[in-house]
Amino acid sequence: MTEATERDTARPILMRCLVTIGVLGVIASMAALLVAGPRPALAVALGSTLAATNLWLLAILVRRWLSPAGSLTAWGLLLPVKLAALVAVLYALVAARIVQPVPLLVGFALLPFAILVAQLRSSAVEQEG
Repeated sequence: MTEATERDTARPILMRCLVTIGVLGVIASMAALLVAGPRPALAVALGSTLAATNLWLLAILVRRWLSPAGSLTAWGLLLPVKLAALVAVLYALVAARIVQPVPLLVGFALLPFAILVAQLRSSAVEQEG
């Protein structure tokens, strides 16, 4: 399978995951707004936004890292840098008391659930088609 073919098959799955995390993030933020107020809703929204951004950056870095033209070392070294930046942003948001940690974690924890939902939706569409 060529790189272009792999990219063509991976891109719809990534986009489906990103859209699903966005939709789940909006739903969870609205639920947090109704149940707990605006500050927890902001934290859930930021958590799901950071989760989607993290997934998107991870997909770019891994695609470049595994491509034949990419430098294995250079792209591989960016993966821990991305993780450290994510942890720094999460820490800064909580330490500055911009957001509360539990709702932020709830928003970020939507990522694996969104990936699962997106994969189940794609499996159902493939079985119908």
